[in-house]
This record gives sequence, structure tokens and C-alpha cells, in this order.
Amino acid sequence: MNNCTNLYPRIKKHPFKIIAFDWDGTAVANREVDARPVADILEELMRFGVQIVVITGTNFGNIDRQFSSLISGPHKQNLYVCTDRGSEAHGFDEDSKPVLLYGRKATDKEEALLSKVAEAVKNDIESRSNVAIDIVYKRLNRRKIDLIPEWENPPKSQIGELLEKTEARLAEGGFTGGIKGAFAMTIEYSKELGLDDVRLTTDVKHIEVGLTDKSDSIDWVLEELSHKRNVPYTDILVLGDEFGPIAGFEGSDFLTYKQDAEGIDYVSVGKEPNGVPEGVIHVGGGPDCFLRLMKEQAKIYRKLALTEDPTFLLVREGFDDIREREVESLLTVGNGYLGVRGSIEERVPGSEPATLVAGVYDRAKEGEIEELVIVPDWLHTRIFVGDEQLRLDTGHIVEHRRVLDMKKGILRREWRHRDERGRITSVKFMRFASLADQHVLALKISITPENHQGEIRVETGIELCRKMALAAIPADRREIEGDTGVVAVSKTNFSDITIAQAQRSRISTGIVKPDYHTHIEECGAGEYLSWQAEAGQTVDIEKIVSIYTSRDTDDPEHKAVDALGDCCARGFNELLLGNIDAWRARWDIAAIAVEGDAEVQSWLNFAAYHLIIAGNPHDERVSISARTLTGTIYKGHVFWDADMFMLPFFVYAHPQTARAMLMYRYYTLPGARKEAQDLSLKGALYAWESTVTGEEMTPEFVITPTGEVILILTGKMEQHINTSVSYGVWSYWTATRDEDFFVNAGVEILIETARFWVSRAEEKDGEFHIYNVCGPDEYHEIVNDSIYTNLKAVWSIERAADSVAYLKDAHAERWSALKERIGFDDSELPEWDKVATHMYRDAHHGNNLIEQFAGYFALEDIDVYEYEPRTVPLDMLLGREETALTQLVKQADVVMLLYLLESDFTPEAIEENYKYYERRTGHGSSLSPSMYGLVAARLGLEQLARRYLRQAGTIDLANNMGNASGGVHAAALGGLWQQVVMGFAGVRVQAGGIYVYPKLLKEWTRLGFKLMFHGNVLEFDIERDSQITVVVGEKSGASIGIFGGSLQALQPGAVYKSLWDGNTWREFAKVEEGAT
Repeated sequence: MNNCTNLYPRIKKHPFKIIAFDWDGTAVANREVDARPVADILEELMRFGVQIVVITGTNFGNIDRQFSSLISGPHKQNLYVCTDRGSEAHGFDEDSKPVLLYGRKATDKEEALLSKVAEAVKNDIESRSNVAIDIVYKRLNRRKIDLIPEWENPPKSQIGELLEKTEARLAEGGFTGGIKGAFAMTIEYSKELGLDDVRLTTDVKHIEVGLTDKSDSIDWVLEELSHKRNVPYTDILVLGDEFGPIAGFEGSDFLTYKQDAEGIDYVSVGKEPNGVPEGVIHVGGGPDCFLRLMKEQAKIYRKLALTEDPTFLLVREGFDDIREREVESLLTVGNGYLGVRGSIEERVPGSEPATLVAGVYDRAKEGEIEELVIVPDWLHTRIFVGDEQLRLDTGHIVEHRRVLDMKKGILRREWRHRDERGRITSVKFMRFASLADQHVLALKISITPENHQGEIRVETGIELCRKMALAAIPADRREIEGDTGVVAVSKTNFSDITIAQAQRSRISTGIVKPDYHTHIEECGAGEYLSWQAEAGQTVDIEKIVSIYTSRDTDDPEHKAVDALGDCCARGFNELLLGNIDAWRARWDIAAIAVEGDAEVQSWLNFAAYHLIIAGNPHDERVSISARTLTGTIYKGHVFWDADMFMLPFFVYAHPQTARAMLMYRYYTLPGARKEAQDLSLKGALYAWESTVTGEEMTPEFVITPTGEVILILTGKMEQHINTSVSYGVWSYWTATRDEDFFVNAGVEILIETARFWVSRAEEKDGEFHIYNVCGPDEYHEIVNDSIYTNLKAVWSIERAADSVAYLKDAHAERWSALKERIGFDDSELPEWDKVATHMYRDAHHGNNLIEQFAGYFALEDIDVYEYEPRTVPLDMLLGREETALTQLVKQADVVMLLYLLESDFTPEAIEENYKYYERRTGHGSSLSPSMYGLVAARLGLEQLARRYLRQAGTIDLANNMGNASGGVHAAALGGLWQQVVMGFAGVRVQAGGIYVYPKLLKEWTRLGFKLMFHGNVLEFDIERDSQITVVVGEKSGASIGIFGGSLQALQPGAVYKSLWDGNTWREFAKVEEGAT
């Protein structure tokens, strides 16, 4: 097969806006073949807005019969047919009917002259030889002198044979001049008879005498489709099959080759036996190659197009300044390194734009806690029509729409503005933070004056001076030396981090030549572009920004400028396609497919999208904060949320990110050791709220709007965060078998957290107790023997002991080195076992109920359902002090144990405790609904599972907590993923394998997802009450079983099914190849 796409690699990278081509021999082999395959792919390109132009020597009827009649619909207005060798240009109206857009009609005098020239040549040849010549008269604006009438309609594929036979016919008949002689004769008679500006061409069989040729067609394309619409030449592709000479004459497609139109791509799919002119790319392959090239273009446009699946689209129509900050959080684009809130580019009242970079923290004042820094605003843009600035809060909003394409990581905005003078201007924005290159940001602005003309000016730059609580301080701003663009440098005050942002904006080279200059001022650096606009003419501005900090490199300014140069050399479209490819790869594993409930599907897509843009696999010194990089609430601090609620998603969907998150805990271990030491305890105690240092960053108090001072005790009391870290380490190790991480980091974390619990527990009456703590339920802040804390501490100690045993056995040398470095003595192990064995477990009540903490059952009982419906959190109704005296639970506490330590409880105990605490939980935290929904799903409590699924899925999308303006609730999003995979699908990871036991909602017909496990991809497809299909990846086998049964050894690359027998799921059986 011809390798034409590799011979022309740009076809896979650049989306052309105009594609013009010869018909016979290029798009089709001849006029008799079925053109449906090429029509289908060209019609798809038309739907994407590509201008498709057929340039042919034949008449419109022939092209319409074979091609254009196969197409209908409004997109057909993007099809043009230039016929009769440049004499006519046809388009199509909104009803798909042909419209003559341009026509050259010969005068009577010209018609007569055309015939005279052709007849003079015929008579001269026939008088000199025995060669019979025919004339084809019925052609628009031309005559065809037929040199070999007996060969009708020779295919282009036989051009060599045609040339040989034509020359032989002329020579054998006594005309020694051959085709060249006949051509020269035609030139002479044209001059002699007064046919000025004659256009002569030959296809070997004919010499054509005409008034137009294909150069007129390409001139029309450039003037009407390129110049008037400002389509740059670099966005035009012209294809043919005869650019090179044939029989000493220019090829028929050479006339479309405009040497003065620099930037157009010319490609030949013909045989071209005599080569092609310089500047034409020869790929060969004929119509088959043409079709492949068009398919590559369609692939690009499919990538660039808005995702069709509405569950991947987050749409916000209109504009509401009251809800704008909430919308900005939801529409954030990011890549883990940074996040950019979905703010309006030109800034509006009520907006809170922010670009946040992971790990860039500072203090507002000396001695205060660290918080995320808002870096300079790279989106800052102002658009002027004449002297009037376009703003949402002035004039009239004709249309305004923002769409976050979560499948591709692109935010689009469409805005039509009418000013007081009635001028309507269409503005479209597209932005992305590249997932392929985390330091790249890009913005495209498309401006179209719909009903006016005149000057349009765009100012876009980096705004340094921001009136924010904590923003980077301007340090430097300048033009980029030796090139266009600007660079702005800022610094943090106390943490001494430098942030460098370099940007370059350009208008694609077209008919519009903008005035350009940079503008440097105290509070920013920008680029100004202005031009004289024509009505209906669209101008695209592409802005690329590169951002680096001193956390990344010693010279971030130099790095940012160099990287910007590389990015601009690649261009906006290539960067965009790279970003889309990176997103496709991530979704391949991260996506969950639910059939039967589009609303749930949209929640899951939203959750996975925001988790993906939160995680950074490339930086082991940062983790994910409670609101990720979508907002500044909680000051960008890292909580237990990261380890308990978000980490599982990454463990199974992107282990690289999970590892980085856990390495963050390893690198902050010194801070955790210091925290334990300050409490006169051993081991390490992780901060409840942390940044990059691991120091405790929880504020000591807050002041309410009424002036009340409320002490914050979580930083001192919620020591159960240690168990979250150890649980994350063990879960990652179990799922990945990442030996390097476990041996060099994970075991050390487990040991130090175990040491803390052993020193923290106090012995009394033969049992160990943990006093003065706070479990997940923050309505009861200082309690004794939080059962969640106690049991998770036991679990942590036991896993640490298992890790020590493993390291001793499998990595003796490494164990010796670690043991010496951390001062570990084997005598610690018996103490560990003693504490774990005799930890208080609330075994004194004689029933299945577990007391959340000592004395909980003695508190005033409460039933949350008696307070429904309500519009405010229940603790606000009762008051803080009254709440603490009741059994009201803020969030999943005991119920978390029923999920995390399921094997420690009987099925009866799980159900009894769930039902007890469910009626006493107010869900005052976004972390709660998903956990209650997960356990409900496992128990088969469908109504409750559905209720909590909705509550978790809409926390941000419906702003259920009322504070989405501060950023999305990442823990709720991670919890939603767990509720579906671990809850409804019933996934449990135990004993080195995976158990499943699905219990789908009745409206779901299917649930599909993939898990990364031991370096392999496992694909699960569950049909409700029917079958479970597991596809095991090629890398290795897997141990998978039905929960309640045994693990089975599944072979790599094989497919297995489990069938529902009406009562339970049966064991997996291998599906033999070819079976269904």
C-alpha cells in the first residue's frame, strides 16, 4: 500500500480550512466509478466547516451526477464546484440547490474566434498529412482539438500509453511535428486570428483552445474564500495528479500552482513520471491516497470538534453575575500542575479569576499559615470596536454560552454583543491547559464583525497587580528580545518563589495584516493588535503562554521564554491536538460507562474530569488540596481527603499520580516526625492541613461575621489522618506491587505511623485507649476511644508489622539500612502486637451496634428524618453546643469503617450499624453522602443508594453545599467514583486479588469500567442481573473472584464471564475464542 500519509506528515497535524482539488484522476479514477466513499468523507469535512472546492475541466452536470448530488443539508453550503476550466464557480444554497456564483460567458465574437482557431489547426494538419482531426464544439468557452478520436475517454492511468499512441498516430499519418507541433500551430493561429489572452492546455488526447483555465478557478478560490474570509494561505491545501510536465507540456494541475501565494500546500497523488515542480509534494497513490489524506483530515477535525456526547459537556447559558464565581469553579481547566478558573477573559463584576500553581504557597504575614498564591492573570483581555470596549455589563448580550468539553479539556465561549449603535460583534474564545505539556496554556480569540466595519483592537497580556488576599508580587516585565511577545516575572513574599510567564500572540497570516506592538507597564505586560475589519470577516488571535516557577528550574524566566519559542514553532493547533490526545489516553482508563441513566453518567464524567486536572504525576512534592486548583477556599491545604477519598481513583486509573501523592507524604515525613515529637510522642503525626513542608497549617481559630471567635481543634484532634496515609500506602502497594516505592518509602511511612499509635495509646484495665481525639464526626470534637480512630490505628499497626516482615524476608539489605537509619529495634514489634491485640474495640454492649465513641449512646437521641424538609444544615438549626449533646453525626464515621474494614464485621453487624447511623447523620460534610451511598449499594438498599448517589453527584453541579464558588469538592468527586466502583460494582481488593459482586440500580442496564491492577488493565462490563464480563490485559494474569467465593486465576489476554443465576453470581468461566 502506498505510504502517502507518511510522505506528507502535515496532513496528520494541521486542519486545513480550504481543500481544493482536481476531480478526475485525483479524487476519483474516472467519471464512472462510485464516488460515494469520497463523498462521505468530504461531506464529513463540510460538516466541520471545511470549504471543499472541486476544480475541474468538465461541466457542472458531470460533477453533480457523480458527486455533489450525493450530498444534502446546510453543510453543503461549504461545497464549491469550479467547472469548465475556470469558466464557472458553483455553490449551494441552504436548500442544497446549486447556485452559480461566478460565470465567464464568451461573446459571439469570441465564440467565433474559438471555432476559427480550432478549425484552422484541423485544416492545416489534415492538409499536411493523412491524420484526421476532430473538433469538440460543445464546451463552455473553449474548443477541443481531438488528436486521436478513435480512443474515447482514455483513463488517466493510461497516460503513458496514450502519449505513445498519439505521437505514433501523428507520425504514421505524416504529421512530423507531433503533439508539440500541433500545440505550437495552435498558438500561432490564435495570434494570427486575434484571440487575445488565449488559454491553451493539453491532456495529450486534446489541445484545448479556451478563454479560461484552472488558474482562474484558483484565483476565484483565493479571492472569494481566502481573502474575503481572511483564511491564511497556510490553511489551504490544493491537490492534483498532474502538476509535473507531460509530453513537454505543463501538467493540467500546474495551473492551480500559485508561486506568489506563499504558504499553500500543494500535493500530487499522481504518477508524475517527469517529477513535480519545486514546492509540490509528491505522494502518489492516486485516488486511494486522496481518500486516505481526507480521512486524516477528518480525524483531526473529529478531535478538534466539540464532543458529541452531551454527558461530557458542561454548558452554562447566559450570564448571571450572582452565580459567576460558582460557574468559574466548575469550568476550570487544568492539568495538575496548574488550574485556571473559568473566568470571563475581559473581566466582569462578581468575578474571581485565578490561576493557581500547585506548590506555590506563601504567607500573608510573617508567622501566619501558608496558602495558595494567585499568580498573574494570563487571560487578561480587552476588545475594542472603534473606541468602545466590548463588555458583558454594557450594551446587549445577544447570545452568551460557555461549554466545558470535559473529554478534551477545552473551555469554549461564544458571545454575540450588540452595542448602543446596533453593531453586532461575534466573539469566540477557546482555552486549554495542556495535559500533554503541563507548562503550556493557550487561548484562541475569534472575532467577527457581523454588520459593521472599521478598526478592531485587542489588548491581551499578563496582569501583575491583583487586589487579592494573596497574590504574587510584580518583579519584572519586558519584551522578549529578538522576537515578539512579552515575559512577566513575579515573586512570593515569604516563600521566595519566582513565577515566570512568557506569552506570544499572533494573527494567522491572511489578508488582514494587523498592527502589532507590545505594552509594558508597572502592573503588566501585554500585546496590542489592531486591524481594519470588514463585515463578515473573521480574525483569529492565538495566544500561547509558557509558565515556570523556581520550584521547577533555577532560571524560570529563561526556561519560560525558551519553552515558548518551542511551543510557537509547533503552533496552536499542534499543541491543541497534543492536549486532546493526552486526554483521550487518560479517559481510556478513567472513564466509567453507565447505560440507562445519562444524568448519572454526566456526574461521573464531571467527577473524573476534575480529579484528572487535580493530580500531578510529575511532582512528588505536592498533593491535591480539598478544592484542588479550582479555588482558594481552605487555602489550598491538603487534608485526609487526598488519601481517603481521591487517592483510590488514581490508584486504579492513573497509578503514576497515586505514587506522586504518596511520595508527597514521604517527603513531608520529617514534618510529621516533628509534630509527634512536639507532643512527646514517637513516630510521626501528619498535619491535618499541610502544604509543601508538612507543618501543621490548620488555623487556630476563626472569627464569624458576628464577631464570635471559634476555636478550631481539628489540627490537634483529628489524628486519624495518620491512618488515612497508611491506608493509602497499603492500598497502592496492594494494587500496584510497586516494589521501588514500597521498599524505599512506603514501609518507612507505615512504621512511623504505627510507632505514633503505639506511643499514643494508653493502657487501662488491660485495654489500650486513645483519649482526647476527634473522629471524622466533627460535631463531637474531643472524645475518647473514637472507634474509627481505634480500629484504623490497629489496622495501621498490623500492616506496619506485615511490612517489616516482608522487608526482612524480601529485601534484607534494605531493611538493615532502614532499621539503622530510623533507629528501629526488634523489641518494638511485641509492643506493637500488644497494643493492636488489646486496643479498645467496644465489645462490651453484647450486640452488633458499635458505639462511635465512649459515651456516644448516652447522648440525646435524634432522628434526622424528623427535621425534613430543611434548607440549612441541621447543626445550624440546633446550634453548636446543642448539637454536641446529641447523637447527631456530621459525616460518615462508623459507616466509613463498614466500608474500609468490611471484613472485620459480620453482614448483620454492617446492616444494623448502617441503619442506626444513617438516621442520625446530618451530612454536614461533602465527604459523607458517597460513603453512605457506597455501603447502601453493597447492602442492596437501592432507594438509599440512589438518594446518596444524587446527593454526592450534584454537590457542585447543583451547589448543594452553597460554597462551590470556592472550588469544587474534590473528596466528594473521589467518593462518587468509589461509590460506583466499590459500591454498585461491589469491587473489593483483598488477599492480592479483586472480588466483585455487582448490585446495580434497576434503571441501569450496564456498568463498564477499567482498573489498573498489578501493572495490567482489567476491563469490567456488567449487565444488570445478567452477566459480568472481564477482559484481562495481555501483561499478566489476574486473581479475580465473586465476593463470598474464592479467587480464580484468570489468564492474560483472555475473556471471562460470570452469569447471574437468579440468586447469585456464578464463578467466572473462560470464554473460548469465537464464542459469544
